[in-house]
Amino acid sequence: MLVQLSRPRDPIGDERQRKKLEKRLLRETGRAIRDHGLIANGDRILVGMSGGKDSYTMMRMLSLLQAKAPVKFELVGVCIDQGYRGFRVDVVED
Repeated sequence: MLVQLSRPRDPIGDERQRKKLEKRLLRETGRAIRDHGLIANGDRILVGMSGGKDSYTMMRMLSLLQAKAPVKFELVGVCIDQGYRGFRVDVVED
């Protein structure tokens, strides 16, 4: 039997990688919004929160941009319980 030992995780390196990825995603999201004129002053943006990492990432990027953007916009997160067994709305709400 072959047992593979994993190296202990480096919390500082993990944090550095997370920050680096967040910065890149933020830059690319801002570029897409600017290049395609996706957000205008006073917009209210509905973000569908499914509970997946893509919707959480979208909400995170937009909320970070909201604090820095030269235009003012509002974010509204919405989650629709479609009745799937085991779906935890409380986790998404938090």
